[in-house]
Amino acid sequence: MCRYKLSAPDNVDPKEYFFIPKALFNDQPYKGLTLQEKLIYSYILNDGGETKSTNRELGNFLGVSKDRIQQILATLADKGFIESAVFRNERKQVMFRIIRIKR
Repeated sequence: MCRYKLSAPDNVDPKEYFFIPKALFNDQPYKGLTLQEKLIYSYILNDGGETKSTNRELGNFLGVSKDRIQQILATLADKGFIESAVFRNERKQVMFRIIRIKR
């Protein structure tokens, strides 16, 4: 799970801004990530280390297409930063997906 504890100051609505840990820019192994990958990684961290957000929701957040989000998520998974699990109903239809921080 993630090693960062994120919390908003008492006088600020935490939904009004976004935390990006400095470690993503200064520490190995994060130096190999693109800015978009760092932002999506931070998005997941800000959602408690896991998210059910769809590719469309992530794309709207970042201002890119669903296909680009799919590429970013695949790269983060290939690099070992995230993992995802897809949950299906009895008819094999996707109900939701959870994306989790691995490191």
